[in-house]
Amino acid sequence: MKYVKIANLVQENGKCDYKGLDISKNITGKQVYPINENSAYLITVQETIPNHSDLIEITKEDYEKKVNELKNDDRVTTTDKINQQQIQIDDLTLQLGDALLGGAI
Repeated sequence: MKYVKIANLVQENGKCDYKGLDISKNITGKQVYPINENSAYLITVQETIPNHSDLIEITKEDYEKKVNELKNDDRVTTTDKINQQQIQIDDLTLQLGDALLGGAI
């Protein structure tokens, strides 16, 4: 497993750009989307991380530190949590579409 930070995740058109990562290889439920930065932290089983300046392989400790920071952040509102969940739903929808339709969505 690899721990990855994706910078500049959400593009101007509102869509997430995973910079060539195969999102079907992400560990479900382990993606973290901080509200105060345009990034994601995730765990993947993808063997080779694409060479992209916005993809940063991090340590397990750095990943866990970020997760704990977000869990303890009192500034996270219900709206923020809903927005984070919507991003996760959108990601899962893409993964499901890829699995069922071979990437037709």
